[in-house]
Amino acid sequence: MPEHGFKAGDKINWSYEPRGGYGYTQGIAGVVNKLGREKVQIRVAKRDNGSWVTAERWVVPEKVSRRVTRAVPEEACAAHRASNTIYGQTPVTADW
Repeated sequence: MPEHGFKAGDKINWSYEPRGGYGYTQGIAGVVNKLGREKVQIRVAKRDNGSWVTAERWVVPEKVSRRVTRAVPEEACAAHRASNTIYGQTPVTADW
């Protein structure tokens, strides 16, 4: 199996370069669907006749990067508490 570090279900960004795009790339959000020897199959949203549909594309791993997601407030608060404990400060409490 290839060693590109992805697995099925990973959230990714695909650097898509449209034909005639003059070298410009677009970041398209997607999900890894399957892994091949040399390519990765991803699932992306595509506009088709005014509605959004799912499309599958085989792409080279070099055009795919992991999608960084934002932390929800509870996770951010937990990380802040942990860093305050490390530095000997009183942990911050919050009621969500």
